[in-house]
Amino acid sequence: FASRQLAGLDAHKETILKIMREALDREVGYETGRASLTVRHGLSIDFTHLAVREKDGSSELFEIEAAAFRVDLLPLFAKRVVLRKAVLKNPRLFLQRNQDGLLNIADLLARETKPAMSLGLKNVVIENGEVSFTDYTRGAKGLKTSLAGLQCRIDQRRLRSGSRFRMSAIIHENDSEGGLEAAGIFVPASTGKPLGESTIETSIRLTGLDLSHYLPYLQDYVSISALAGRLDGEVMLSGKAAQFDAQGKIALKGAMLDYPDVFEKKLSPELVELDYQLKSTGSEVQLEVSRLAVDGVSLAGRFSISGMGEDDPFLSASATSSFFSLTKMHSYIPWKIIPEPVGDFIKEHVTGGNFSLTGGTLAGRQSQITDMMKKENAGVLAIRAHVHEGVFSVGAGGAPDFTNISGVLELKNRRFSLAGMEGRFGTSPFRLDGSISDFAAPGPAVYTAKMSLEPARDEVLWLLGKEKLTQFVFDGASSLIISGRGPAENFKIDTRWDLTGATYSYGDELKKPGGRHNRLAASLIINEDKLKVPSFEFDLEGQKLGGSASYNFTGKSPLSLRLKAGALDLHRVASFFPGLKKIDPAGVCRISLFARGAPDAPEEFIWRGNVSFENISFSLSNGMERIRGLTGTAIFKDGGIEASRLQALIGQSSIKGSCRMSNLHRRNFFCRLETPQINTDDIGLTGRDGPVMLREVRARFTAGEDRVRIGRLSFGAGKSAFVFS
Repeated sequence: FASRQLAGLDAHKETILKIMREALDREVGYETGRASLTVRHGLSIDFTHLAVREKDGSSELFEIEAAAFRVDLLPLFAKRVVLRKAVLKNPRLFLQRNQDGLLNIADLLARETKPAMSLGLKNVVIENGEVSFTDYTRGAKGLKTSLAGLQCRIDQRRLRSGSRFRMSAIIHENDSEGGLEAAGIFVPASTGKPLGESTIETSIRLTGLDLSHYLPYLQDYVSISALAGRLDGEVMLSGKAAQFDAQGKIALKGAMLDYPDVFEKKLSPELVELDYQLKSTGSEVQLEVSRLAVDGVSLAGRFSISGMGEDDPFLSASATSSFFSLTKMHSYIPWKIIPEPVGDFIKEHVTGGNFSLTGGTLAGRQSQITDMMKKENAGVLAIRAHVHEGVFSVGAGGAPDFTNISGVLELKNRRFSLAGMEGRFGTSPFRLDGSISDFAAPGPAVYTAKMSLEPARDEVLWLLGKEKLTQFVFDGASSLIISGRGPAENFKIDTRWDLTGATYSYGDELKKPGGRHNRLAASLIINEDKLKVPSFEFDLEGQKLGGSASYNFTGKSPLSLRLKAGALDLHRVASFFPGLKKIDPAGVCRISLFARGAPDAPEEFIWRGNVSFENISFSLSNGMERIRGLTGTAIFKDGGIEASRLQALIGQSSIKGSCRMSNLHRRNFFCRLETPQINTDDIGLTGRDGPVMLREVRARFTAGEDRVRIGRLSFGAGKSAFVFS
């Protein structure tokens, strides 16, 4: 009797539909319904063309071509419905999210009313199903993603809650399609709790996903302009909809990323491979990347977002990398989030090398990251990198490049620093430490640097100006230490150059052998208008010449120079000057001079000041007595030199006089000399009859580079007086 009643299920169609409509709060309909009851098979229910419409009746929510259910009988007496088997053919589910972000099945997911009878599933088979999701928060036309050709089988686990499942489908994304395979265990939420409280443990395999389709979702968090590529991935996932753990691998081909707030150009890597772990707590998402390979470069890092759904979430990221070529990976450097002064400096001067990121961190609110130049956002970004075989180009004045550089680069609290940098300046070994201060601090950025250099010949010639010093020869070891600090418009430099081990010469005029004590020290200030040298000192075997200088970058006489020396021992000085050494000078010389002019025309300098002589002696020729006790002062003024009140001894003869050079450019001396008497033997003039004593000798003459012109010469010899003019 019961079997005959159930077989006429259509007779009770309205009652069945009423129950279903009340349960789903939606219009429900089907074409045919049939049921049967047997002792062997239990209760069997079959529907054809079952459909559930949206709440507003505007469209279909769910439809199925045919559904067959097999219900166990005994659990019915305990108010439990247990589906021994359910077979769904060609089911279609149409999910939507409106512009307010509300799902069209939100009421069903959140429903917590306790049903009169519980439902259990033992075996479910879905054949050729389809699930589509249209998201109207992504535009008026909606963004549609769907699963087609869905094949699924669900089997109840023995002695444990939940069910095992296996499924496969084709993913349709705009005009492209990919593949989905999944298998795992699903444990539904407890009675009375929303579906989101269900737990799942699954492995998923994705193939050929089109990343451009999912760009609108990423744009909620990052300002990416364009994204493309085909993604293959594998993931192991466990947890709930909002609270889960996942780990997997991703391979991305044909990728393209346009992220103008971070990168200067579009990125188009050939292949991207990723191994990751992902964790969500509902309010926070944590991503750990154990390996990210991009065109042969490996990276690792972490990323997290706290305060999901808030207006200003907290973002945190860290990364490390293997060594990569700067030239090859230039476009992958996030120049747009590196403070502009640092980025410009690196791009202009750091022209090559291999780098590795040993510590990169980004941590702060989204508003802080987008405005890192504010004082309170100084610690948002930190970068620490190592360089190997780096190239640094000064790019000015034909300066040699810094090459083969190794060391550490660091950006912390908006302070950029170079630590332990070693390499070569041209061919000269060097070591460098330096920094650039906080760029967002009030006032100009402050640069600091300290470099030690062992200058080789070519670098010394460049430093001194090899075009103008063609006769200069340099060899041997020297040590140059340069330290500097200040803003670019007022940069102060201190230099210490130990030349003791060096050998250098300039033609036949200067020869300094190695091993002789020699140091140069100077302080410099560089700004936009001039180069100032507040002090310098050249120390050669204890003989010191110091002074100061100033060089204006504009003007006809840009260089001003001040020279000062205490007591120079001419005998020790002459040991380095072959021409001077020939006359074997001795005595003390003091210098106090000031000059102005153009450095490319030193012969036209205008000089002022004086050079004083104390007890100078020297030998002019083998036949002439040594000149001794020369004392006097040479005064530089009005473009010339004047030395008055000169006194000296030649042999036993005392000589007084004065000399004047009216124009330093012409190099002609006009001299007046007089002596009460002089022995001709003392000046190398000995006749056949022996020396002659000359009396009242007075002479005026002009001495040039290649001649001596006597204006007047008078003296007495014996009883005679002589006058020449």
